[in-house]
Amino acid sequence: MLFTSLPHSHSCPRYGGAERGDRTMLDAIIPAVDTFNSLSKSGSASPEEALGWLEKATQAAEEGAKATRDMKVSAETSPRSE
Repeated sequence: MLFTSLPHSHSCPRYGGAERGDRTMLDAIIPAVDTFNSLSKSGSASPEEALGWLEKATQAAEEGAKATRDMKVSAETSPRSE
């Protein structure tokens, strides 16, 4: 699962240089992963409960993305030259 494969979403800035608040995908990914991880700490769940966790994580991602509307881009966003 995507969310369990990103348990350390806050370490992403170390690799790419962007941080939450830099108007990047991290502004959506980190809240989604945090929400899912906090809800899923109880362990196994029914399919309906797991779907609810995913819906709440999706909402957190959407809210994180919407919060970037008025932000200035502050991370390096140009493609890397090879």
